[in-house]
Formats: sequence, structure tokens, C-alpha cells
Amino acid sequence: MSHFQFILHSATNLPKADVVGTIDAYAVIKIPCETCVKEYVTPFINDDENPVWNFECPSEIYMNTNDEITVEIWDKDTFTRDDFVANCQISISNILACPFKEKTIILKCVDDYTPYDKSKPATVTISAFYKSFRN
Repeated sequence: MSHFQFILHSATNLPKADVVGTIDAYAVIKIPCETCVKEYVTPFINDDENPVWNFECPSEIYMNTNDEITVEIWDKDTFTRDDFVANCQISISNILACPFKEKTIILKCVDDYTPYDKSKPATVTISAFYKSFRN
């Protein structure tokens, strides 16, 4: 059993994804476990390219340290399908080797999406700690 803490604090400079306004952002966090991939979804933040979530995933899960955590950024839409705009992967083995607090990671924008301020990358800020223990 492992104690794992993953917090998605915020994102910055997310792409403009709406015709009116900027982006109604939410994140999908995919954490690979022993037999499946667990998905956690943040609340959406209306019309903000710099959303703050401070979203903490549940802490006690079985994990394979060879896998990666995926963070996807989506734009919430009312009348059409939500838009997938950016993502990043975080190596679980890197978290095991060097836990971090409030680390900024660059997002990869998908399709034709570009960061709101094209001179800077879109990013997420996360904290991640991993510790094994015995029952």
C-alpha cells in the first residue's frame, strides 16, 4: 500500500477556447493504479485562463511506479461537446525519487490551441508526494 498525495493547485495562461470569453477550464487527472486508471475531475472555473483549483486526489492507492500521471485540461461547453485543449504527463518514478511541492509543469496544447499569451507557455502547478508503508 502506498500513501500518495497529488494536488493540482492551478493553471496559467490556458488557451482561449470560447468565442465569447476565454476558457471555462476543468482538469481530468488520470492516475494509473494496480488494475485500472482512476480519473478525478476538478470543478470547472468559468471564464478564467488562470484557474485555481487546489484539488487534492484521494491519498491511499496502489500504484505502478513505471507509469505516468496524466493531467488533461478541458473547456466546459454548454451546448456542444467539451473541448480538450492541453495535457501533460508526470512520471511516478520521478515523484518517488524527488517529491515536490508546487512545481510548475509546461502543458502541451493540442490541435489549434495556443496559450492565451503566445509569448509564454501554458502551465499547471502541482504538488506530489509518494511514500510506501506496510499494514
